[in-house]
Amino acid sequence: PRFPILNVLATPATPRLGGIQVHLLARLRAEHALRPVALLTPGTLTLSRPHLHARLVSPYAASHALYDDAFADAVREAVALTGARLLHLEGAYGIPTGSVLRLLDEGLEVMLTLHDFALIAEDSHAVQPRDASTDRHRLGRELLQRARAVVYPSRYLERIHEHPGSIIPAGIPSAAPPPRRVTKHAPRIAFAGNVTRRKGSDLMQPIVEALAGRGIAWSVFGGGDARVLTALRARPDVTIHGQYPMGALPHLLARHDIDLVLLVSVQPETYALTLSEAWLAGGPVI
Repeated sequence: PRFPILNVLATPATPRLGGIQVHLLARLRAEHALRPVALLTPGTLTLSRPHLHARLVSPYAASHALYDDAFADAVREAVALTGARLLHLEGAYGIPTGSVLRLLDEGLEVMLTLHDFALIAEDSHAVQPRDASTDRHRLGRELLQRARAVVYPSRYLERIHEHPGSIIPAGIPSAAPPPRRVTKHAPRIAFAGNVTRRKGSDLMQPIVEALAGRGIAWSVFGGGDARVLTALRARPDVTIHGQYPMGALPHLLARHDIDLVLLVSVQPETYALTLSEAWLAGGPVI
C-alpha cells in the first residue's frame, strides 16, 4: 500500500493542546523521511467527524455508542483511502477502546504509543486503585495484549501499565536558542509550564514568599490558574509572561537570562515536555 501505516490521534493536532501533539510533530517529521505519513485526526475527513460526537457524548460516559461508531467509521474510511493495514494509535485519550478491538477483529493490526494512563484509567493523569475494576481497565488490558507493538516514553509508564514495550523517549522540535548572555544580575528564577493544580500552582506563591527579600527576580512562563496568576502579578518581584507558542520556551528562557527553572508538579509526570525544553535552553532545573 502507498501508506502502510495510518497514524490515529483522537484529539485535534494542535500544538497548543499539549505535549502529545508536540512530541508527535517531532516524531512524524523524522518518520516522513522514511515513509509517506497518513494522519487521521478529528475533522480531517469530510464524511466522518468524531469530534462533533465527542462534544455531545463523552467517550468515558456509560453510553457512548454514538462516539464509538463515529470513530470506527472514520478509521474505516481512512483505511479505504490509504490502504493501511496497521493503525498506530497516538495516545489513548479519547480513543474508544472497544471500537479498536472490533477493528482488530476485522483484520487490522494496532500499534500503541502511550503518553499517559488513559488506556487503563478513568483519569488520564493518575491511576487509582479503583481503576482496576472498571471496564476501561479491562478493555485496555485486552488491547495491550493484542497490540502488535507498544511504545512508552519512559520506564515509569511501562511499569504502571505492567506490560512490556519499547522505550523511546519523546522528542521535541529542536531549534538552538540564542546564546545566553554572560551578565551579572540578581538571581532570576522561573516557573514554566501550565499553571494548574496538577502542575503545582498552589506551591508557587508560598515558594516566592518564602524566598522574599533575597533579591530574586521571578518569572512565570505559561497560563492557567487565574487566581494564582493574579496574586503573583501583584508582587513587584514577579513578572507574568503568559502563554507562549510551541517551541518558544527555550528562546524565552535564554532571552530573559533565567538562571534556574522550577518544575513543581504534584503528580507523577509520564514525560516532562517542559523539562526537555528547559534543558534545551542550557539552564539548570529543579
